[in-house]
Amino acid sequence: MRHYLGVLAAGLAGLFLLGSCNEAAVAPQADHEETVPLGRILIVTASGERLRLDTLDELARWLDAAGDSPVTVTLGPGRFQTRRPLRLGSQTSLSGGGAGITEIRARRAMEALITNRDHGEGNRAITISGLTVDCGRRARHGLLAIRITDLHMERIEARHCRETGVRVSGQGVITRGAVLESVTARDNPGHGIVIMWATRNARYSNLYATGNGQSGIVIDHSEGSAVNLHADGNRLDGIFIRNVFAVTATNLIATRNGRHGIHVQGMVASAGASWTAQGNSQSEPGTHDELHVTADDTLSYGITRNSVIHGVVLGAHINGVGEPAARHGLYIAPEITTLQVEGVAFEPVLDTPQGP
Repeated sequence: MRHYLGVLAAGLAGLFLLGSCNEAAVAPQADHEETVPLGRILIVTASGERLRLDTLDELARWLDAAGDSPVTVTLGPGRFQTRRPLRLGSQTSLSGGGAGITEIRARRAMEALITNRDHGEGNRAITISGLTVDCGRRARHGLLAIRITDLHMERIEARHCRETGVRVSGQGVITRGAVLESVTARDNPGHGIVIMWATRNARYSNLYATGNGQSGIVIDHSEGSAVNLHADGNRLDGIFIRNVFAVTATNLIATRNGRHGIHVQGMVASAGASWTAQGNSQSEPGTHDELHVTADDTLSYGITRNSVIHGVVLGAHINGVGEPAARHGLYIAPEITTLQVEGVAFEPVLDTPQGP
């Protein structure tokens, strides 16, 4: 019996050692070929060619001369500076190590630091990710996407632009499939993030806008969904929803903005849920509202109608956003008769929760 147990123990020990050896043999190894060193740029073309560059100016010249075949561009950690805009062709992926890890900065005046190559006919399948884009008060826009079908933008910070941090537009031509995830715009004199003008089927989540000179986040398109938008401390409206149909907007937070927290103009056949607006009207206390729905019908879809908003919290929470500054918690223009707002809770405001 002791002999049998000894053999069994030895066998188990052998199995353990064999398993350990096998585990060591298949342990993942770093792919040094794909590692992009500090301050370097790697280009991989569809044919498998690898090019290594040292400056963004070199990359900008290469992109201008490249065709529209698939290409990936990876920027290593560190700060890159450029005197030329990066114009991306179709089927291009531009990525860095992450916002705050890889930063690109404009060194001279330009329309946009990153944009697409063909604003007329448009481009398709462009991905931009993992970057801080600092306009240095030189570039007008940080990221300017015009008529890009299947645009993907994620883990981006855009700051210090002369106008808008991030602008996505169809420029009057229906352009489908934009996806924005974890995008931040801060300290831009214009709007922070704008999705507009014939953009369709856009999906975006986890957007944050703070310290911008106009509105923080502008939703100015139809057929889309927005989740987890937060606008704090912008000079005008926190979140501006204008001229939309077939849009759902969920989990909106607007705090400490100068004008209205959430401003709605022309919301048609759309839905909202879980909206919080607190401590707004900071620029002119008692003048603007936490949630303001205007009767302005000058835009193409007309007055707000046939829409519903469910679950709204309005007014200042003095232990958080500070003393009340807004005129009303909720103002709906009397001309609007088919907007349903359900499940509303009020914190203090300067006048009344519901305007005339």
